[in-house]
Amino acid sequence: MTNTALQKENTAINPITEGKIGKEMILFFLPLMFGTFFQLLYNTADSIIVGRFVGKEALAAVGGSAAILVNVFVGGLTSLSSGATIIVGQYYGAGRKEDVSKSVHTGMAFAIILGIIITIAGIPTTRLMLEAMNTTPESLDGSTIYLRVYMAGMIPNLVYNMGAGILRAIGDSKRPLIFLIISSIVNIVLDLLLVLGLGLGVFGVALATILSQAISAVLTIYVLVKANDCYRLYLNKIRIHSFYLKRILMIGIPSTVHSLTYTASNLIIQIAVNGFGTDTVAAWVATGKADQIFWMVSNSMGISISTFVAQNYGKGNMSRVRKSLFCGFIYHCILTTAIVGGLLAIGPFVLTFFTKDPVVLDIATYMLRFFVVFYFSFILIEVCHGALRGMGNATGPMIISVFGVCGIRILWILTACRSFRTMKVLMTSYPISWGISSAISLLYLFIFMRRLKKNASGNDNKEKKKMMILPVICIIAGILCILYGVTIMLANSGSKFFCVWYAGGLFLGLLAILFRNGVLQRLPMAARVICIAIVSAGLIFVIVTQCMVISGFRDNSKKNLDYIIVLGSQVKPSGPAVVTRLRLDKAYEYASENPETLIIVSGGQGSNEPASEASVMKDYLVARGIDESRILMEDQSTSTSENLQYCSSLYEDLSGSSVGIVTSNFHIFRALSIAKKCGYTDIYGIPADSVVLYLPNNMIRESIGILKDFLLGNLE
Repeated sequence: MTNTALQKENTAINPITEGKIGKEMILFFLPLMFGTFFQLLYNTADSIIVGRFVGKEALAAVGGSAAILVNVFVGGLTSLSSGATIIVGQYYGAGRKEDVSKSVHTGMAFAIILGIIITIAGIPTTRLMLEAMNTTPESLDGSTIYLRVYMAGMIPNLVYNMGAGILRAIGDSKRPLIFLIISSIVNIVLDLLLVLGLGLGVFGVALATILSQAISAVLTIYVLVKANDCYRLYLNKIRIHSFYLKRILMIGIPSTVHSLTYTASNLIIQIAVNGFGTDTVAAWVATGKADQIFWMVSNSMGISISTFVAQNYGKGNMSRVRKSLFCGFIYHCILTTAIVGGLLAIGPFVLTFFTKDPVVLDIATYMLRFFVVFYFSFILIEVCHGALRGMGNATGPMIISVFGVCGIRILWILTACRSFRTMKVLMTSYPISWGISSAISLLYLFIFMRRLKKNASGNDNKEKKKMMILPVICIIAGILCILYGVTIMLANSGSKFFCVWYAGGLFLGLLAILFRNGVLQRLPMAARVICIAIVSAGLIFVIVTQCMVISGFRDNSKKNLDYIIVLGSQVKPSGPAVVTRLRLDKAYEYASENPETLIIVSGGQGSNEPASEASVMKDYLVARGIDESRILMEDQSTSTSENLQYCSSLYEDLSGSSVGIVTSNFHIFRALSIAKKCGYTDIYGIPADSVVLYLPNNMIRESIGILKDFLLGNLE
């Protein structure tokens, strides 16, 4: 039989590329939605059991910071694997059987490798990450146990997700549903046995989850091995094929950044929520579980749109691509209307499944009713991004998410939330980011599809135009970096860190040239993988350290501390520089409200300073009316580590006293970590405000500082 005959035979029996789109999309969507429901069910079963039978601290441990970090790892790496799902769908729609087979085996090998990496990297670093997120002390130990056990089961988790993605890519959403039903039942039974029967608490919940995931993985592998189509899995053929890995990464990397952007923004929000106490954290967890009904439906519809678009795009049928997009939008609107009405009516009752605490229930009900009315603003994001990924364009959704979701939420936290510290203001960041991103997504999809239509007869020209996007983005970003570096230099802060912005601008300019001339595309596969690994590691480093930095923005001090230590910064002949003055103003404010507290000003004399930082700071406080007898000095230190070590040596009773550290908000996390390493036992952060214009520079600089002190062993 000829290749043409084989292709006709394949497409003739494919309902996604030949059947009625409205009917077939519903038939595909429903098992997918119910499958996601059962995925949610066994995650929710953990929360219900620990919330009702163990306590609210256990609920916060399972569903708070630990759950967010699970989403960081699993969501990011699953998104990286999702490139294989799109590629398999496009090849399957086009009837290219050999390409389907090689993509399947490459994808499965990739999932196994990713699972190994995340298990090895995740287990030893869990507690540090949870502490960086400002996890409440009551739930820290439980969160650590839960997360470490979950990391141990990462390989079967990713293998199942890859296998299920392959089945969905070829139009089979029923068997993944069956596997999830089985694993959900197993998970609930094990939850009851291990938690209620054996009293294993949070450990039992985590163990039940990874065992049920392992069962799903085994069932999925079995079905793929026994398949009689081109997507059949041969265990002895699981290996990396460089061409297909390249295609997977071209979609998977932007999808990963897209996923990490959402998760990072939620991580930052979680850090802010942690500052409102255990009741609010538990309410946030319960609300998140209840409104996952919407995210379950939305995500399933997005996958349905991606699958239908991918297969029809692979076949070259743009008319069916547009029809798939339209049907998906209509279905999403109808389903969202039903969910909003349902949650407004029975939402408070649903929340009782997760907690019996009346205070937590009141807070969670308020949160849920606030969010549900804004679900409509998210529809276009899911629909547009699903269609774009189905057509192989994951870069556009990535950029929109970075700037339209994460960027807006971070900006909101650093501006509005600093002025109005309420949960309502914090929650408002969600609808604002959804609305703006929806408008941008719709405009981008419209432009992209017009270009596809215009360049349908010239694929080479189309690819060249598509490749022009990245150089332009790099050039714009490079110019902005250099201009910002000039701004920092003109501030005359005494630091040479502005050179980093110059270097970043030049690097982005070089990157634009390499993209423009196709140099990166001509590199050997091994070199490209190394480059991708370096960039990914750098991105993860920045996200993790920035979350650590932001965790210090919350003032956790208490009244009448024994001492406060004011960490020095630049001083000039005219007096304290702006950063130092803001720290001193914060110290003055605290000292005025707590007249029994002693003040230690710490900082030596730098090469470009007229006197020691400590002496200038003391003079400033005395001039503002602080009694000189309350002010102690340490004037030899030249770094944060020396600040705290020398203070401890000069004033021996510090280690057993209650001590507040007054420093810039971006510096609190590192200062507290160093203080704990120096032996301070009762330590609190008192963050001073920062100049908003200089804050990005200081926060990035702080990431480098965290790395330096970690390598020097200065951090606890």
